[in-house]
Amino acid sequence: MVKKILQRIASERNLSPYAARLAVLGLELQLNNYDALGLCLSEKGDVLSQWRGYAHDGTGFSIGFSDEAIDSWKRSRTFKKVIYEESEQVELLQPFVERLVQAVENGIFQGPEDARSGGLGEPQLSEEQRQERRDQAAHSYASTGADMLEEQFSLKNPAFSEEQEWRLITFKERTYEGCEFYASATKIVPYLEFDLPDVQHSHVDHVILGPKNTIPVETVSAMLKTLGYNDVNVEPSLASYR
Repeated sequence: MVKKILQRIASERNLSPYAARLAVLGLELQLNNYDALGLCLSEKGDVLSQWRGYAHDGTGFSIGFSDEAIDSWKRSRTFKKVIYEESEQVELLQPFVERLVQAVENGIFQGPEDARSGGLGEPQLSEEQRQERRDQAAHSYASTGADMLEEQFSLKNPAFSEEQEWRLITFKERTYEGCEFYASATKIVPYLEFDLPDVQHSHVDHVILGPKNTIPVETVSAMLKTLGYNDVNVEPSLASYR
């Protein structure tokens, strides 16, 4: 998804294929070393497509959190609202592409023997000056790739816009140290168990039973109360498989 957006920006900026490839490479270097583990949430808690896709075909539960809880997560830089509109995605990534291109133009991939100055009309640079510029460009290139890695997990295909998703993201090196793993039908997935930031019993606002969930509402309410969740509204889904 991000590569497509970067390529569009590169085309609109009239970058050479070489410069465009280097912009993408800045992100790929980070993706080779890091992965993102995410807790995915939705602004809509009772949507049929999500029951089908994420709640055992409608037999599960949807847990609704209070505005107070959500506001506390928004203070984290890794709590991201997913962006579906391509024009907004381009606007988000444009500054990163500019930073990557600037790093390339400042000589990150030039060797010591490259005696070119920084641009036409500029004075010839000494080797020490060229090396300093390359070092600064390398730092900028790496940090830009890292920043763009964080943002890329807030982008998603417009076809999924119905989900209105937010993501609470944790980055891990691909050694996955400290992770647990589970097997799905098609793959092995790393995960971390962690406490949601600042969540209290009062932050769980409501629970919706899936359209195929046959557990009585009264049973779920009683269970929640035994766990200390005394003021949670429990209700059946309004979504229908018909």
